[in-house]
Amino acid sequence: MHDEADSITPESKRSEQVVVETATHVVRGRVSLPTHGYRARFSDLLNRSDLDFLALTDVERTRCSDDSAPTRHSFLAVARGSVLFGYPDE
Repeated sequence: MHDEADSITPESKRSEQVVVETATHVVRGRVSLPTHGYRARFSDLLNRSDLDFLALTDVERTRCSDDSAPTRHSFLAVARGSVLFGYPDE
């Protein structure tokens, strides 16, 4: 069976700025989501049991344990199981 949400074309997706918090880091970046319909919300991405990692682009990663400067990454994969909080960065 073919799942339309798994075959997103460039014309049918959008980028959303989000924050993901783990026990050790605060990660700000962009996720790719469908423009509308099934799985179009960030919470849908967080709740997908078929994904082990969240793919983020244009990332700023900050450690919670010290005052070190944030690091920048063009891509970062965050283990979905390590996410404590996730929310749109408005």
